[in-house]
Amino acid sequence: MTTATVSSTEQHISNEHALLGASLLASQKVELALFSVISKLAKALPKEAQQSLDLDTFLREKPSEQAATLSLYEQTFGEQLPLKTNELNDFIYHRNLVTRGFWRVTGADVKGGEKLANPELYLKEFLAKCEYWQVMIDTHSK
Repeated sequence: MTTATVSSTEQHISNEHALLGASLLASQKVELALFSVISKLAKALPKEAQQSLDLDTFLREKPSEQAATLSLYEQTFGEQLPLKTNELNDFIYHRNLVTRGFWRVTGADVKGGEKLANPELYLKEFLAKCEYWQVMIDTHSK
């Protein structure tokens, strides 16, 4: 019987793919937890105040609209938000890079494009941030 061997390149790819999968799931968990908190906070508002909030686009708006949207949520909910605006911006940036732009910053040949020096380290750090954000959201919603 022969034993299959895995090259260091294959092991590296396998590790990166596992981390990417874990990062995708972690970002979805954080996003769902944030949406749940925001939904509960919005339901407690008077009807007219609820109408100014578009929960369908929360964390999904165009980058050009993101600052205004997050500012509105910060003004509306203040300290009730489980994460500060800069943390929400950080989450959105990294979530978007992992979920929408990872190939572009790791493998695609994009002239003048941003490249991650160490994708595995980046994903490990993102996972640690997601764990932190999840704890902050869970602690806040208790």
